[in-house]
Amino acid sequence: MILRIDRWLTELPPPSDPDPEGARIVQELMGGKFGEMSTFLNYTFQSFNFRDRQKARPFFDLISNIAAEEFGHIELVAATINSMLTDDASIADSVDPANSPLLGMAGLAANPHHFVNGGKGALPQDSRGLPWTGDNVFSSGDLLSDLTHNYFLETGARSGKLRVYEAVDHPAARALTGYLLVRGGVHQVAYARAVENLTGADLTKLFPGPRVPSMSIKESVPYIERGDHRRLYRFSPDDYRELAAVFNGDHPETGEPLEVVDEDPTLRPLPVDLPSQNDVFAPGYSTEEITEIVDQLRKKAGFPDEPIGDVTPVPRPKRGRSRSTASMAGTRGATKKAAKGATSTKRGASMPTKAALKPPAAAQSKASTKQAGPKVTTKGTPANAKAQASATKAAATKKAKAGAAATKRTTAANPGSKPAPKAAPKATTKAKPAKSATAKRSRKT
Repeated sequence: MILRIDRWLTELPPPSDPDPEGARIVQELMGGKFGEMSTFLNYTFQSFNFRDRQKARPFFDLISNIAAEEFGHIELVAATINSMLTDDASIADSVDPANSPLLGMAGLAANPHHFVNGGKGALPQDSRGLPWTGDNVFSSGDLLSDLTHNYFLETGARSGKLRVYEAVDHPAARALTGYLLVRGGVHQVAYARAVENLTGADLTKLFPGPRVPSMSIKESVPYIERGDHRRLYRFSPDDYRELAAVFNGDHPETGEPLEVVDEDPTLRPLPVDLPSQNDVFAPGYSTEEITEIVDQLRKKAGFPDEPIGDVTPVPRPKRGRSRSTASMAGTRGATKKAAKGATSTKRGASMPTKAALKPPAAAQSKASTKQAGPKVTTKGTPANAKAQASATKAAATKKAKAGAAATKRTTAANPGSKPAPKAAPKATTKAKPAKSATAKRSRKT
């Protein structure tokens, strides 16, 4: 049985500018021969077919446990592809099909299935758009053959991740590959240690993997620094406890001791709740109608007003934009160079950044003892309010000084006369630039 926890194995950047061409390449990590579906189903079927498991418990536990983590890797690849296909220009309460919102898709070097069949979602396909096949599964029933195959499968998967890393510069794709390179490396070591414990042969010396150290990938460095390159996490409340009988010794690259770790899975990051994409009717033709129906169903079932599950929300963009894939094609397709010179196409410019995401209160309180979250300085936050108060105080001081100066000039010219009544309005006019600068800073923030 699989106990599913609604968390991601690691944090991924929120949606930025769409990159459908890059999403097509990342699909290789999903449904390619060495993709995450292949690793997951190879190890899953090997665990299903494992005979006399009680007498070979450590090896069965190893294969079964790694299979569970691979299921989480599939979810991460899917989340990355979905993020790369999310376009804030497609977020609207209504859509006009006659306006041809997908017309620009013809100019993209992307997978049309993502739009036509997938609703801008990941599919069980490779980078060519070919469906994943069960022919990719190797489950021979022979323990040594399966373990050796698994080592080479992880080696091929590592090559694929490195090439996708080189081919796609989208922040979500880079974050994904940085994480998977580290965790895939752990699985490489695990199967190599299993073979060595079974036969005495060290596969890492006989058949070394790609000679590109993970430390050279900056997105992998944080995971290595916290020791994830030498840890095998046990993905079960109380089973698969004999992992340490096989996963032991020292890491072949760093010489650090290998270890099996139990952890609370609820400490992993919450999934990001991606916004609707109404040019492809996702989640439906009328999102508002679905919301109304769901509200009625939840009310009849006696659920509270707020949904029970937790997610990391992505705020909807406040500015109005045309809803068309043609704009995406202009930025990422044939007019890519011209678009870069005319407008800002910097990654993350079109949608909220990581710092703008505000997790639910429950998640914030749970994570408060672990690590400090990103400091949010959007409108209405304490940091911005303090800046506004400071600017207001400065404007008031400037206004007072201007008024005093005007009074002094009037008194000097006409001794005994009263101060000019129009001095205060003039000071107000001079103070406007300070207010404008404050507003400008607020908008930038």
